[in-house]
Amino acid sequence: MYTAFYLSGKNEDLSSKVRYYSNKYCIRLIEIKDLREMLLKGAVFDKYALFLDVTEREVSSDLINYMVNQNGNPKLIGIILIGGEDYKNSAVDNEKVFFVENNDVFAKSFVSVADRLRENKTSSSMSASQIEKFVYDFLVEINLVPKYTGFSYIKEAVIYCLAEGFNVDNLTTTIYPYIAQNHKTTTNNVERNIRIAIECSSKGKNIANFSKKPSNKELIVYILNILKQKINKIA
Repeated sequence: MYTAFYLSGKNEDLSSKVRYYSNKYCIRLIEIKDLREMLLKGAVFDKYALFLDVTEREVSSDLINYMVNQNGNPKLIGIILIGGEDYKNSAVDNEKVFFVENNDVFAKSFVSVADRLRENKTSSSMSASQIEKFVYDFLVEINLVPKYTGFSYIKEAVIYCLAEGFNVDNLTTTIYPYIAQNHKTTTNNVERNIRIAIECSSKGKNIANFSKKPSNKELIVYILNILKQKINKIA
């Protein structure tokens, strides 16, 4: 799982785009305010990016320079400065920094940073987009119906588990909260939508090899076990 730390501002439109593209490119988005607590708990991050929304909050050029240039910082792949017009003529001059003045150029900048993350991630031979399509196609193959919200939650849970090495014992403590945070909903809603997707998809047909409707956990365990085998064969 690729990681980006995010300093949010009051621009809800851009904030929603950050969340949307992070989810699309399988990037774990962590609010900077939560970072200290995670580090205290022993969290370790591989390659990462920074998204700084400065439309409503001032971030000093010295601070940005420090974050980009400290010891060459090989783990920091790129910084997106949202609303960064005022920083163009500042001391910040580094190929890692992308200035985003409006929504139109946000996607292009995000893709550039996401590509850098993928290029520097050595633990998987498949790109994020390949993994997403791989998981999506398998879910359809076992008769899950894409039109349900729970379908995308199952896909996200599987991708997250594959990337982070989680097992489904972390379902309610880690995986549901992660999905809920990405979609600004509750863990109960995540669980319910997944359950509804399974129930509706299983009407009139079996899901995978289950003779009756599987639980959320049973289904995700099954999907992970099969996909891990398939990925190992590809690798």
